[in-house]
Amino acid sequence: MAAETFTVRVNRLILLFLGLVGALFFRVGLDGAFFREWLNWNFPPGISWQFIAFCFFFLGCGGLIALNCLWYFIRPPVMLRFDEKGVTFGTGFRYRPHTIAWKHVEKIGYGAEACVTLKAQLFAGAAVVFRDDPGVPAFRAVSMGLGYSFRRLTLHWLYADRLPWTIVREGKSIFKKYTSEPCA
Repeated sequence: MAAETFTVRVNRLILLFLGLVGALFFRVGLDGAFFREWLNWNFPPGISWQFIAFCFFFLGCGGLIALNCLWYFIRPPVMLRFDEKGVTFGTGFRYRPHTIAWKHVEKIGYGAEACVTLKAQLFAGAAVVFRDDPGVPAFRAVSMGLGYSFRRLTLHWLYADRLPWTIVREGKSIFKKYTSEPCA
């Protein structure tokens, strides 16, 4: 029997948008530091702490955001994977995989992150709820587009390259394949 795998990666359109925002910040930083073509910059003469902070933020942060999004655009990271091992999702700044076994999965469905308001639930997506077990962390620092709190993993629909109902349908079918328990 071949192992069945379903993978959700980061949406390339959101990466393109965020990369362009980072490139715009970088361009503004170049303009303020060197060219002074777009805006009338009035920095104090000499090198001041305001100029250094400006260059760090616009050149450093804007450039790193643009480069990171370009790298992810070429090779999008895995946000979520359902496979024989269980549910794997991206954690930390670089989408490092963290796997929770199928025996800990209680429910696969739709929902928003537990700490958002009712108005913000417009951005609800696929959700995986884990059992209250000492082997499952209650909170986890996750990557962009994911939420994990109170043993509930949620995917923001805007960041995922798959539609929420596809993620839920495939997740439930793989859950049934690797466990004998019904999935809610």
